[in-house]
Amino acid sequence: MNKKLITAGMNYYFSLFKKAPTFANIFYTRRCNLKCDFCNVYQKVSNKELTLEEWKECSDSLYDLGNRYISIVGGEPLLRKDVTKFIKHISKKNIITSLVTNAILLDEKKINELIDAGLLNIGISTQSLIPNKKEKGQNKELFNLLLKYKKDIEITALTTITNKNYREVPEIARFIIKKGFRFAPNIVASGENFWFRNFCPELQFHTKEEQEGLKKTINKLIEIKKQTNKITYSEYYLKSLHKYAINPNFKWNCKAGKDYIAINEDGCVMFCQDLKPTNIFYKDLKKHYPLKQKLCKNCVWPCYYDESYKKSHKLKFLKDAICAV
Repeated sequence: MNKKLITAGMNYYFSLFKKAPTFANIFYTRRCNLKCDFCNVYQKVSNKELTLEEWKECSDSLYDLGNRYISIVGGEPLLRKDVTKFIKHISKKNIITSLVTNAILLDEKKINELIDAGLLNIGISTQSLIPNKKEKGQNKELFNLLLKYKKDIEITALTTITNKNYREVPEIARFIIKKGFRFAPNIVASGENFWFRNFCPELQFHTKEEQEGLKKTINKLIEIKKQTNKITYSEYYLKSLHKYAINPNFKWNCKAGKDYIAINEDGCVMFCQDLKPTNIFYKDLKKHYPLKQKLCKNCVWPCYYDESYKKSHKLKFLKDAICAV
């Protein structure tokens, strides 16, 4: 049992009762060694990345604001060699620290460096487990390698469900969970005005066959969650994936900018990762928080959707979290 993760988890849980951005995505770099069909983050590289010292200062500002969960994303954050030094800094605060990677640069040496730095969760992009598939697949041997580290770090497979892989998704979930890891699905979103996502209507669910197939996939995921409690997101969120697939304009009360904050690689604050960065620098976030709601292209990104759900269902979230330990 990872006692540090439990301590950080409780600190995060109590932050749900406060007026605070409980979850923060920071784009440590937008540079990437892949070009996935559903992501355009690598096309939004800024002229300047924050230095290590600036990122430390930014994380301190987020902490002072009440944040207790930082996810380090990209691009590919492992492209920056100083990322372990940053993790070491934020891990001292006993908050949940997570890093999302495509795992191309992940090997035993890097895994040990991340664990020694205090990283509590690593999210691994896993769009398929079928060798040589066009989507970003993972070699099953990577997860076999990670088996010996699961007592030291929480490992989560992150899968974006598209019309190319939805039939495979339940099997990915079963494989990952059988290994003792966690599984976190989301659904492809496409829009010409999204900042983070690529315009990829060819990956969405247009035909009745695809939509019905997706519904079966989601029902299987809900069943797996009930059996194992190793699927990260709520049943409420999972059910919403199908609603979004058949009607991308369905509305919900998004609280990004309040419950959720993102920081761009140049230090500019983002209402969410799918809207263009504001001209507010992280040093001035306290003066402007909470950010005023903006109209946006709709989505069901879990960092906003499930984060808002947790705040209104705190006891259920706590019960699920305890059962998942």
